[in-house]
Order: sequence, then C-alpha cells, then structure tokens
Amino acid sequence: MARVSRISSVAYEYAQEEARKRSWQHVEKEHLFIGILSIEKAKILFTPARLGMDRHVSDDEAECNGIKELFGRFDIDAAALRRTLRGRLPRGAFHHSGDEILSQSEECGALNLRSAQIGRGEINSFSVFAAILEDPGELIRSLLCEFIIEPRFLLKQTLVAQTEAKKNYSPSTVY
Repeated sequence: MARVSRISSVAYEYAQEEARKRSWQHVEKEHLFIGILSIEKAKILFTPARLGMDRHVSDDEAECNGIKELFGRFDIDAAALRRTLRGRLPRGAFHHSGDEILSQSEECGALNLRSAQIGRGEINSFSVFAAILEDPGELIRSLLCEFIIEPRFLLKQTLVAQTEAKKNYSPSTVY
C-alpha cells in the first residue's frame, strides 16, 4: 500500500469538491489537475507554526513550496489555469445528495497506481501531477499549450522538482 502525503490528500479533496460542484459522478483526471493547481490555497494549513513544530520546514510545506516553485519556473498562474480549465470542463449529469465522498473513475484509479510508482511507494502532489502529465488527455494538453507549456517538458521538470523537494523532507516522516 502506498503512503499518501497530506498535501496530495488535500489536492484530492479539492478534486472531489470540483467534481461534486460540476455534477460529475466520479473524480476524473481533470479534477485532480485542478486539485493540484489548488494546493497553493492550502499552504497556510501546513506551516510548521500551525502544526506546532519547531523545525524550520515541514514535509508539507516543502511539498507546497516545491509545487509553487515548479509553477514559478514556467510562469504558471495556477489560478488562471484552474479557472480556464473549469470553464472548459462540461457539466456532468449526476445529482449529488450532499457531501458524500466521490469515488475515482477507473482512469483515476490507474493514475493513482502510476503515481505510486513514480513516487517510489508514495503518492505526493509531484507524483500525481507527473502521472497526469504522462497522458494529460486532449483538454489538459490543449490548455497547457495555450498557456505555452509543453506537457512533456513540464513532466520532466516535475520529476526534477520532486527530487529537489524530497531533499527538504525530514527522513523520519512517513506520509
């Protein structure tokens, strides 16, 4: 069983919220993409001071900072990319009865397995993002190209960023 970082869990919660708001029955790749782009909103939740930690950087903060730095390398405005993708995602036809937990589509299940492979036994925001970028689908691919981002190059840089961020993780932390 793969370990899951708190930040990727938060991204998945954002993805579920997105799918629910758009009346989709399952969480799809595009919702996960929006979830990763939403991580910056969660950063304040995982600062060492809020967690009562005295080390200078937590694993969660290192992961958040790494994603933010990755986007910065490409001058990616995560909010603009997120809004544009939302505008292009069609509405689903499923009626939700409340805040029930949404399951993943089969494609997303396979994507999580691939993410665990990329993360060498752990699922983190980098490995999820990389798994999406390996096969982004037409909607995400065209969106990235519109923002002048080549998906394959972003994939390579995501893998580099994952390695760099891991240098800031404490060796004793298990996700």
